Amino acid sequence: MTVLRILLSSPYNTFLAAAILLGLFLAMRDARGRGIPRRDWALLLGVALASGLFGSKLVFLDFRPISPGEKTIVGALLVGIVAVLAAARALRIGAWRALDGLSVPTLAAMAVGRIGCFLAGCCAGTETVLPWGVRSANSDVHVHPVQLYEMAADLVLIGVLRRRVPARRDGVRFVAAGLGYAVIRIGTESVRGGREHYAGFTAVQWSLFLLAVVLVAIAISRSRTMVDAAPAGTRVPLRARSSALAVLGVASGLAIISIGTGAWLVPFERLTVLAIASALTVTALAAMSPGWAPRVLSLLLAPQAGAYLMMQQVPVDSTPRRELLVGAAMRGGAYDQLIGREYGTDCDGAASSWPTLASRKPEVTEAHIGIRERLASGNHVTVEARSFNGTDRLQSIDSGPVSVVPVPRLGISGYGGSFEYEHPSGSVRLGLASGTFVSAGERSRATTPTLLMRFGDDRRWFFQGNLADRRYFPTLGEFSYLGVGFTGGRGRPRLMFGVGEGGMGQLVLPYRGFELDVGFRSLTGREDGSGTGDLWTVGVRQAITLKR
Repeated sequence: MTVLRILLSSPYNTFLAAAILLGLFLAMRDARGRGIPRRDWALLLGVALASGLFGSKLVFLDFRPISPGEKTIVGALLVGIVAVLAAARALRIGAWRALDGLSVPTLAAMAVGRIGCFLAGCCAGTETVLPWGVRSANSDVHVHPVQLYEMAADLVLIGVLRRRVPARRDGVRFVAAGLGYAVIRIGTESVRGGREHYAGFTAVQWSLFLLAVVLVAIAISRSRTMVDAAPAGTRVPLRARSSALAVLGVASGLAIISIGTGAWLVPFERLTVLAIASALTVTALAAMSPGWAPRVLSLLLAPQAGAYLMMQQVPVDSTPRRELLVGAAMRGGAYDQLIGREYGTDCDGAASSWPTLASRKPEVTEAHIGIRERLASGNHVTVEARSFNGTDRLQSIDSGPVSVVPVPRLGISGYGGSFEYEHPSGSVRLGLASGTFVSAGERSRATTPTLLMRFGDDRRWFFQGNLADRRYFPTLGEFSYLGVGFTGGRGRPRLMFGVGEGGMGQLVLPYRGFELDVGFRSLTGREDGSGTGDLWTVGVRQAITLKR
C-alpha cells in the first residue's frame, strides 16, 4: 500500500493529513515570532504530534474496547500537553510559551479534522428533527451534524484568541484556549451519539469539567506571577550538536516503535509516525553537517520517501529467518591539512597568498557484528554494532611558512551502530558513530550520525543518497552525496557512482551469504587546496542463518 493510496483511501485520512500539515505550518510560522530555534521547535512539534497520536489510542475515558484506527482527540490533548511540558523543560524552552505557540495551530488542525469526521460519518450526533439535521451514514435517521458544530466553534475560538487574548504574557493564550475548548466540547457532547452517561454526564464531559477547574486554578495562581513574554531570541541555547542528537534519538525511537507495533497502528497512523521520524532525522543531520550538499539532499530525501519505503508490505518471502552478520573492513588513503600560508604578490602585482599543506595518511580497520531479522511481510530489519581503530600519520610537508605544527601520529578509535530497514525496492539505514576522530589533522571526541536511503533494488537501476558530516572523512570515509547504480543479473552485483561533496564509486559482489564491498571516495576540498582527500575501502561480510 503506497502513501498516496493511504491518504486517499477515505475522506477521514485525507482531511486528517491536511489537518496535520496545516497545524505544523502554523506552528512553524509562529515559532519565528517567539524566538525559538527552528531545530528545537521541530523536535517539540515531533514530540507533540507523536505523543498525541499515541495518546489518542490509549486514553479512552469511557473504558470501552476500541477498534483499530479509532482515536479520541481528548486523549491526544491530555498526553500531548504532558509530553510538551516535559520536552520544553528538557530543551530549556519556556513551557508556557511553547503551549501558547501550539494553541491556535492545534485548534485549526482540529477544525479541519472534523470535516473528515463529518464526511466519513464518524463521531455522529444524536437524532434530531431540526432542518439542518443530516442523514446518518448507517440509517435514514437524521442526526445533529455535531462535527460541523465543533468545527465552527473552533474557528470562532481561534478568532477570539487572535483578536481578544493578548500574547504579551506567557500562558494566557493556552489557558484561554483550554477553557474555550472545554466549553465547546462539553456542549457538543450533549448531542453526541453513542455515549454512556454517568450521573447525567459522559466520561468526556466529566474529564473536561476537571480540566476546566485545573485551568482556572492555574490562571488564578499565575495571575500575579505571569511575566511578560520573553522577546524574540532570549533563550538559554543548548549546544547545537546535543540538540541535534536529541532530535535524532527521538526520531529513531519513533521509527522503531512504529515498525514494531504491528497491527496496533493502522497504515495511516504508521505513515504519520514514520513521516515524523524521517523529518526529525533529516533536520538533525542537516544541522550537524553544515554545507550546501546536506541541505540539498535533505530536500531530495524528503520525509515521505522514508515513510513510503517503510510502509511497503510486499510478501516476497514470508518465511521467518534470523541471520547473524559478521564482517570487517579496512580504509586507507591520503588527505591534505592546511598548516600555514605565505603572503605576497602575483605576477601582476596584486596581493595574493599560497597555502602550506601537509599530506596525511589515515589507516583504519573496522569489525562489526549484527542480527538480521526477516519480518512476516518479507521485509528485513538489521541491527549492527561496530568498532574501529587506526592511526593518522604525517607523510610530508610543503615548503613554506608553518603556523600550525602538524602532529606526526594521531590515534583513532571508537564504536557505533546502525539500524536498517530493508524492502525489496530499497532500504533506509540510520547509523551513529562515537569516539576519537581526526578532522583536519586534529584529534577530537565526537559523535556523528549518518543516513543512507536507497531506492530501486528490485530494478536494474537504483538511486542512493547519503547524509554525513564531511569533517570526519579521514576517519569514517563518509560525506554527503547522491548516486545512481546498476544491479546485475546472476548474484545481483551492484555498481554505483555518486557526486556531492565529492565523488565516489562502489562495487558490491554478493555470493551465497558472503559479500565483498570495494569502494573509492574522493572529497572535494576548499579553494586553498585544504581538505582534499582520497580514500579506498575494502569490506567483507558473512551472513550465518540462525533460525529458519
